[in-house]
Amino acid sequence: GHFNIPVIFVSGDKATCEEAKQLLGNIETVAVKEGFTRNCAKILSPKKTKELIKEGVARAIKRIKDFKPYIIKPPLEIKIELQNTDVADRYERMEWKRIDGRTVLKVVDSALKIL
Repeated sequence: GHFNIPVIFVSGDKATCEEAKQLLGNIETVAVKEGFTRNCAKILSPKKTKELIKEGVARAIKRIKDFKPYIIKPPLEIKIELQNTDVADRYERMEWKRIDGRTVLKVVDSALKIL
């Protein structure tokens, strides 16, 4: 919503699509995989994925007037729990605050400053 543009479509794993709908409302989503563990997932073929995404985007475009921008008022707090402490060390060097061994935090006044 930063540029007053709504999110109309999300594709990713099943959990991502569910979270997007919960956060953004009845947007169009396409789940292209379902994760079971950190290293195990059921994944659709590239051909099927392309087909489903194309159909999902077409549905979203037809419904474009149904969507409103999702706007978060600053300050924005981003907290990430990382896989290991080595990665957290790198974030800390990039001006993220270390919360614990694997968790970092950054507070910004614009979504554009997250990365």
